[in-house]
Amino acid sequence: MSRDLIDRSKGRWSCILISLGIDERFLKSKKGPCPICGGKDRFRFDNKNSSGSWICNHCGPGYGVHLHQKINGLTIAQAMADIERVLNGVSGNVTSVADAPRPVRNDLPRAKEIWDGAVAVSAGDAVAKYLKGRGLEWTPSTAIRLDPRLLYLDDEGNFAGRMPGMVAVIQDQAGEAAGIHRTYLRHDGSGQASVPMPKKVLGKLPDGGAVRLTKALEHLGIAEGIETALAAAQLFGIPTWAALTAGALEKWSPPAGTGRVTVFGDNDASFTGQAAAYGLAKRLKARGYQVDVRMPLSVGQDWNDVLRSDAANRKDQING
Repeated sequence: MSRDLIDRSKGRWSCILISLGIDERFLKSKKGPCPICGGKDRFRFDNKNSSGSWICNHCGPGYGVHLHQKINGLTIAQAMADIERVLNGVSGNVTSVADAPRPVRNDLPRAKEIWDGAVAVSAGDAVAKYLKGRGLEWTPSTAIRLDPRLLYLDDEGNFAGRMPGMVAVIQDQAGEAAGIHRTYLRHDGSGQASVPMPKKVLGKLPDGGAVRLTKALEHLGIAEGIETALAAAQLFGIPTWAALTAGALEKWSPPAGTGRVTVFGDNDASFTGQAAAYGLAKRLKARGYQVDVRMPLSVGQDWNDVLRSDAANRKDQING
């Protein structure tokens, strides 16, 4: 497990594992049944140093990633990929095994309720201030709204406060609403809220889905994050949608009427962003689309990082 994933998971394991479908009754410090072997009174989720650690008298010890791996019969790489998706704010589309079905919650009505209760973004509100702090010029979009008192639940599902939130509607390939993406903000809009998971999805992130920040056009850009998509549009003048994760970006499909796609990848140290960007480009090229890929020059950067860098660097990267 990479050091970056370990650092970002620390203190969040209960929330992560619940998001992955593990029953919270197993995430207790007292001895109880083991979700792996089924033995009674032999498993304990001790979560030492907020590492997600556990121990079973039969299965032995492990950490949060191993719990998800062993319960679902995954490889360590599959388990890590699922955790990465949760940390990026997506709780659906995780790997599972056919012989271990889980009940599926229908979160769409609740997502619709939140969306309907949110309001249009306006100059000077928390969302506009947050985006301005990221170097972004707010251009009105029907895909983003403000909820001034967005409910936040802790990893046990308990009330943990209300705060401003940037709410974005996720649409499937047909353009139908599938869920919402929430970014919890500080009350003054100066940044993301100091909560364990400031970005969450409610509902689904379906294959081919995205946050459609503009109307469908003949030439579209696609990026991972909302802020990255807005930055790419600002830097290159190409209307850009947000797939939200690397995995979703790789599976994205353009809407009807789009013939050219610019993929704005993240230059990840792990090569996750690059693999997703070029994987999508390869697939779309084979389907007859005109495709190009733009990648930041520096490792560890996305296009919002480039936007916030000095003018000379921005010019070099745009013209590179």
